[in-house]
Amino acid sequence: MLLKLTAADKTDRGKQREQNEDSAYKRIESSENGDRGLFIVADGMGGYQAGEVASKLAVQKISEGLRTFFAPVEEQPTIKLNLHELGDTTVELKPTKEITPTRVVKPQQTRKLPDTQVSLAVERQLTEAIKDANKAILKHGEQHPAARGLGCTVTTALVQNETAYIANVGDSRTYLLRKGELTALTKVLLCSDGLWEMVKPQDLIKTLSTPVSPQKICDTLIDLANANGGEDNITAVVVHISTL
Repeated sequence: MLLKLTAADKTDRGKQREQNEDSAYKRIESSENGDRGLFIVADGMGGYQAGEVASKLAVQKISEGLRTFFAPVEEQPTIKLNLHELGDTTVELKPTKEITPTRVVKPQQTRKLPDTQVSLAVERQLTEAIKDANKAILKHGEQHPAARGLGCTVTTALVQNETAYIANVGDSRTYLLRKGELTALTKVLLCSDGLWEMVKPQDLIKTLSTPVSPQKICDTLIDLANANGGEDNITAVVVHISTL
């Protein structure tokens, strides 16, 4: 199944913070195999010239670390399969919907491997990208005494084929809303705590279920958070996933 991704992001200072220390990122690339995308929300902490720097560093380093994810197939790193362990079965390297192991198919028989090489490779790449971001933030704090103690939360969604790889550090969140199995309609929300702490779950569901553009949904969510007090910086990335 080929996917079509549409996304928007919005960030706002809120009503009680003096500056915005959140950062958002989105990237979508299209190919004959459907769209693939990377989406990030980072919520900085540490005050002026610290939290803002931390969230920007997180977005920068994670997106750089996952650059090869968007490279043409012939330029991507190769994955070595252990054929001895697989025996004489045929391996289908297409990720499944629930980020579960790839299926090994025999005539009249299907069984699952403990983990797929493809999924493990993507997970390793995502993990390393986040570790590199953490190192960059720590290094900045060591080199700039005024920024010591800086840090940030991060939530990341990497979408390819029918699989979404989610990484989360801290209290930023990624939500999944799928409406109607037959239409394969899915919306993904990544947000900082300034949103989910201000907007009730039922209002999140109602807003995400509205048949409007991702940008309009971002606008509405930010407005709702501000209307409910806007106690923190507010950031949202909304991704709409449909079939081609």
